[in-house]
Amino acid sequence: MTPSFTYQTIPFSNREKIDICLPNAAKVKYEYEVKQESEGSTPFPFWAKLWDSAIVLSDYLLKTNCCYQKRVIEFGCGLGLPSIVAARTANIVIATDKEAACEGYIQKSAEINHLKNLRFQVLDWTKQSYEIDTDLVLLSDINYEPAIFEKSIELIRYFHDSGIQLVLTTPHRLTAREFVTKLEPYVKEHIIFQKEELGLTEPISLLNIT
Repeated sequence: MTPSFTYQTIPFSNREKIDICLPNAAKVKYEYEVKQESEGSTPFPFWAKLWDSAIVLSDYLLKTNCCYQKRVIEFGCGLGLPSIVAARTANIVIATDKEAACEGYIQKSAEINHLKNLRFQVLDWTKQSYEIDTDLVLLSDINYEPAIFEKSIELIRYFHDSGIQLVLTTPHRLTAREFVTKLEPYVKEHIIFQKEELGLTEPISLLNIT
């Protein structure tokens, strides 16, 4: 029987390592193809992959310790690596995603890292209110579709105007240039991680918005 999950150790630039629970990629692909064939139009399970943007965001959190004793929320968390890292020093972390399937993997990651201050919540930030009690917002690779750029900027402006810090990571896609340009007035710090760093497949920008 094919196992439904596996654990992977992620190394970071400060020599720390974090264990995370990942879905079995072959099984996810098979289940997607079966659904696609039977239902016709099935959203691709982007949540089931650990993306470079999540690794870069996690590395930044480890190096800066900016989550210390804070209430943290991650929107569009997927497998939740940044939330796992944040929970090591934060008071409480809420990892949110519109896909309920993320929850089991995040729970397993929390267990293996002995974290009791992390919980998962099903939430689609493109359709729901942003009125959440938090000190820090984490966003990794949420601007992958031009159709939601304006909604993404609306979310970022809301928290910025509320005096809440956001840390966002995004790949250097051609379609994302306009998105990043619109955020420049709010950005306190812009760091570019090159491909040779952290074993990335493409450059990633990190925006610290305060």
